[in-house]
Amino acid sequence: MGDMGDTGVVTAELGTNGPPARRLGIGVLVLLTLLAILLGGLRFARIDLAGTSFFATDEYYTYETEGGRHIEHLNIDIVSYLAMVEDARGVEGAFYKMEPYPEFAAAGDDVPMGPVAPFIHRPVLPYLASLLPMDASFAFAAVNLGVIVLGLWALVDALARQGRSTTAQLVGGLLYVVALPIIVFASALYIDGGAMAMLTIGYWLVVRRWWWAFAVFLPLSYGVKESMIFLAPAAVVAWRASGRSWRDRAFVIGAPAVLVGFVAVAALVRVLAPTPEYAYNIWPKLSYFGGNLGNITSTAFFVVGSASVALPALVCIVLLVRERGFGGAFELAGTEITGVVTMVGVNLYSMVSTDLTLRTGWLVWPFAISLSALLVDRVLSERGERSSASPVTAG
Repeated sequence: MGDMGDTGVVTAELGTNGPPARRLGIGVLVLLTLLAILLGGLRFARIDLAGTSFFATDEYYTYETEGGRHIEHLNIDIVSYLAMVEDARGVEGAFYKMEPYPEFAAAGDDVPMGPVAPFIHRPVLPYLASLLPMDASFAFAAVNLGVIVLGLWALVDALARQGRSTTAQLVGGLLYVVALPIIVFASALYIDGGAMAMLTIGYWLVVRRWWWAFAVFLPLSYGVKESMIFLAPAAVVAWRASGRSWRDRAFVIGAPAVLVGFVAVAALVRVLAPTPEYAYNIWPKLSYFGGNLGNITSTAFFVVGSASVALPALVCIVLLVRERGFGGAFELAGTEITGVVTMVGVNLYSMVSTDLTLRTGWLVWPFAISLSALLVDRVLSERGERSSASPVTAG
């Protein structure tokens, strides 16, 4: 894509594979960063919202950190991550400090205790948190929020590398920051904010065409969360979109090596992790499908929370397909379309294998925001063209 002048008219065809554009100013990026910290920190190291009990509905576990902080309304993944932070610090019996609520404990065998998979197979962010000189809960929240900020910087740079205007970069940054999952999950002791941001950083490496860095990043990203593997299809499409052949020796050797590396890291993480007392599986279950369909509140929360990026991305895809057909749309934005389709598939599978949650929907953000920014530049281009075509009257 060409650069945009003062009139806002794009001088070349819109797409996500164009030459770099001028980057968003550092002052604006600082303001976006502060906004991310403000909104992402509303639930800093807590489950309720800024001191209220609005979101504190899970009556599963409580946990008291080594520093003496007692935290209520926790689910199994949160207590697992807190225990991993303290276990990395050498706290004895960290995985058995979780206390189930009496009603939940009455369920008997359905109450996981001790190390629980797959949560114990996500050690990277808890380990980083263990290095910070503060309470485990504060440290884990700070790591997640810090990685989210890094993801914001990476995303804005990725948009500039794709040729997006500074206006589109700003809109993309705002879509990343002013979002329901940022407010609800970013620092509320879930791992998903850090995972989404790491996915965004991986996407940035792909946009930058730093293939060797990506080849190292993807296998190691398993230790953040296993869902990082779903970046691979978009990376494969980006390789071809960059003008490289799938018969290229680097791809023929590199792609299998990256997958082998991912499997090897997964195996190593499992070997080093404590033996799980309980493990969740992700095989389809009819009960999950029915439960997700019947949970109107959760479904509405998912739809509303995803809409800010999903709707403009969908509009962009529809417009591209209408004008150029699917092949033409894929030629202009194949990496991002692949990412969106992949993440939609992940969420559809989640409906039959686990609880439908906006935390999983959050993974679509980098791809959907890129398409949304493309839509912004398209609108700016059309307005500029209409303005240029308007007759000029004498004064």
